[in-house]
Amino acid sequence: MYTQPLASSYKPVISGQIIKRMALYLTHVLFILMAYSFSWWIHYEWRIPPSLFPDFLYGMTLLMLFKLMFFKHFGLYKSLWEYASISDLVSIIKANTISELIFTPLVYFVFDFSLSIIVIDWMLSIIFIGGIRLGCRLAKNVPQLRPLSKILTTNQPKAEEPQVLQSQQTNQRRKRILILGAGAAGEMLCREIKEIPGMNNQYEVVGFIDDASHKIGRSLHGIPILGRREHLQDIYLQHKVDEVIAAIPSLNRQEIRNFLDSCNSLGIKTRTIPGIEELIEGKARLLDLREFNLDDLLRRQLAKFNEQAISQFLAGKRVLVTGAGGSIGSELCRQIIRFELNSLVMFGRGENSIFQISNELRHRDPDLSISEVIGDVINKRKLQGIFHSFRPQIVFHAGADKHVSLMELNPDEAVLNNIVGTKNLLEIAMDYNAEKVVCISTDKAVNPTSVMGCCKRICELLVQVNANGGTQPVAVRFGNVLGSRGSVVNLFQQQISRGGPVLVTHPEVARFFMSIPEAAQLVIEAGTIGAGGEIFVLDMGEQIKIADMAKDIIRLAGYIPEADIPLKFVGLRPGEKLREELAFKDERLEKTSNEKIWGIRPNGKVPLDLNQRIEELFELSLRMDFPNIVKMLKLIVPEFQPSNGIGSDIINSTLKVGGRQPLV
Repeated sequence: MYTQPLASSYKPVISGQIIKRMALYLTHVLFILMAYSFSWWIHYEWRIPPSLFPDFLYGMTLLMLFKLMFFKHFGLYKSLWEYASISDLVSIIKANTISELIFTPLVYFVFDFSLSIIVIDWMLSIIFIGGIRLGCRLAKNVPQLRPLSKILTTNQPKAEEPQVLQSQQTNQRRKRILILGAGAAGEMLCREIKEIPGMNNQYEVVGFIDDASHKIGRSLHGIPILGRREHLQDIYLQHKVDEVIAAIPSLNRQEIRNFLDSCNSLGIKTRTIPGIEELIEGKARLLDLREFNLDDLLRRQLAKFNEQAISQFLAGKRVLVTGAGGSIGSELCRQIIRFELNSLVMFGRGENSIFQISNELRHRDPDLSISEVIGDVINKRKLQGIFHSFRPQIVFHAGADKHVSLMELNPDEAVLNNIVGTKNLLEIAMDYNAEKVVCISTDKAVNPTSVMGCCKRICELLVQVNANGGTQPVAVRFGNVLGSRGSVVNLFQQQISRGGPVLVTHPEVARFFMSIPEAAQLVIEAGTIGAGGEIFVLDMGEQIKIADMAKDIIRLAGYIPEADIPLKFVGLRPGEKLREELAFKDERLEKTSNEKIWGIRPNGKVPLDLNQRIEELFELSLRMDFPNIVKMLKLIVPEFQPSNGIGSDIINSTLKVGGRQPLV
């Protein structure tokens, strides 16, 4: 039904393209003819003997054929003349050189052509054809020549102005911009700002700063390279800079810190270009400038994902995600819908968060079958109903209580939701022959000092215990993620907005961090690798001191740490330790197909009576018998070392203050 409108709409476009292509061919023919004719005239001093006209015509025909053929081979009819570059000139030289090399023996030995004619023709062809392209480039970039560019160049759709640089036409002066980095990225950024229509009227690039000594005093596109980074203050005062844009993708964490400190001390706004990966994948344009963020300061090496393996794992499958409204659960949903699922069930306790992610996903993929279920994994009958109705084949279990300090105060909830809920899910998944269950664990499960970490360790043991059936359960252990709800990042930002101080527990406390999208993608790929019973550990890089992170967040907010916003150390909270670990000492890490995912060979420390002890934990939790809950956790996980001791003052004070006594 749409055939006729589409044909009619494309017809003038196709016709226009044919006309422009023919015009390009004719232009090249004209300049090839001019170069060839001038080479003869110059050689014979503007008087070609009439007896040589047949040789002239034969050579012209042959050379024309070779040059047009090689011009097409090197793509000279596809490149835009108004964006002519060094690569275009190289292609012109290559095409002319190869043509002349083939042409020379055919005419030199047969017709006794003079070599000077061939050399002159080679030089003039490069000058004429390269010159017309340079002329088009100049016509586009020089305002006085723009009417000429409309005649000499093909009509291209007007480039959409990036929103980040859009502004109203006002009578205010142009914003004065300084570019950090006079390399390839800085050159392209400067050129883009100058070439996009209207940008030159709104923004003025006053100079570059670069640490390469040989560049100082030189210029790019007529813009001077004013000095090194340590000269920023003098350059700022002399040139009245409004903003500095970093155009060095390779800046490391310390360099970014120093740069932000320098700019913040002067009150200069800072932005940066998108990352190389974003530009290559087409997710951003060079002028989609943005402010620095915490990911820039982490500078983690991006993981490579096996998209084909993940597609085979998920395509056409019915998938269930628990905790689908949470930070990890919602990102898992975003990632997995890219792989042509049969259906997706989003299960969680928070109705608002489930509602929000559901609307987002339905907008992304209106055709995907999505079901929202509000409930709790503690409710075993609810889980049975979900599996009976939707028959999920792949399960991602991201639902859990994760706040260390809150679970220290509520160990009953940590047991019920994290341990009992996981046990329920694994048992029902096996009853309904689900193919795989991927459970989210944490680095806090290693030598745990908190109730939450100990409960997660028991979940890992449950994965190993239930690995003998048709269902393949695996666990994926990793550290903190940036941007999660309740994250320390959000807490620090709130404290900064109030003017500080930023509260840090201890000067030496450190944690592993990764981005939510990276964690979710690695969790999905770990699911493709596991065969059942494995614990996988994500490569988290090096631990980062929380105090350093707090200072980084202060810098990103435009302040100077300690000078503008102070830090205050308040001591470790219950259940916290100074540094986390990713594996027990007796756990052996093994490589997998992904360098960012490590497998752990089980150490055989699963209690034989694990299920019985979990039943006892369940009863203790129903009675809110906090001291005995902690004792039972210690029996199941001997490595568990409560930071405040079993039956310590913190637990007793909690019971006393809260008025919560064990229910008999």
